[in-house]
Amino acid sequence: MKQFEQLTSHVAVRSGIILVATLMVFAVLSPAGRRVGVLALAATLVGVASTTVAAAENSDTAIRPFKVKVPEAQLAELRRRIVATQWPEPEPVPDASQGVQLATMQKLAHY
Repeated sequence: MKQFEQLTSHVAVRSGIILVATLMVFAVLSPAGRRVGVLALAATLVGVASTTVAAAENSDTAIRPFKVKVPEAQLAELRRRIVATQWPEPEPVPDASQGVQLATMQKLAHY
């Protein structure tokens, strides 16, 4: 089995496990919840089946190695600009609610 087909298969299995767990919760809740669960199951089964077929038909989506040629002068200029970055003040919140954290961006630039 090719890597992409394996990935698609794993996604389908995990989706199925999540769906079964959700249906079990709906079944415990109420009769109306059961109806919603059955509809969700039908929709998911149709979606998973079509995803598997589409993946099997697209055999040209395999990951292939490639090479990028960038002149060393351009890489040196990029490195210089990254080092010269003027960073903003740290965000006043401890989470990512205002976007990517400053520390994360600085780690990425250092990398």
